Amino acid sequence: MPPKMIFNKSDIIDSSLKIVREKEFNQLSAREIARKLSSSTRPVYEHFHSMAELKKSVLQKTVDLLNDYVTRQYTKNAFLNTGVGYVLYARDHKEFFKIIFLEDNDASVIINELLKKLDKEMVKVPTLKKLSHKERKSL
Repeated sequence: MPPKMIFNKSDIIDSSLKIVREKEFNQLSAREIARKLSSSTRPVYEHFHSMAELKKSVLQKTVDLLNDYVTRQYTKNAFLNTGVGYVLYARDHKEFFKIIFLEDNDASVIINELLKKLDKEMVKVPTLKKLSHKERKSL
């Protein structure tokens, strides 16, 4: 019977995020993750069928963190909160910001989901509620 896995998906994603913070997204590899976990590459491939699948999960986690930032209440204005959150995220997580907005990857699908959530927040602001969806999207 094979040994029981001691690392779960979350451990692997968290280690991947640490690597991305220290290096770059394109340097993320199963070997690098294994090194960070002091393990073999086996746990990586037990939980993810490919590096592409893992990278997509890492990308999703960075966008989830961005969503946390842009939906926090910094002020009483939901739209202003979005802008403040965006700037703070860029400041606090430079590498993640670069992955999402500056590198060529599959972030566009994930970002579109985030933009839909933000549009719902914008509708809550009385002055923005008057704008059409297209006008809000252009902001």
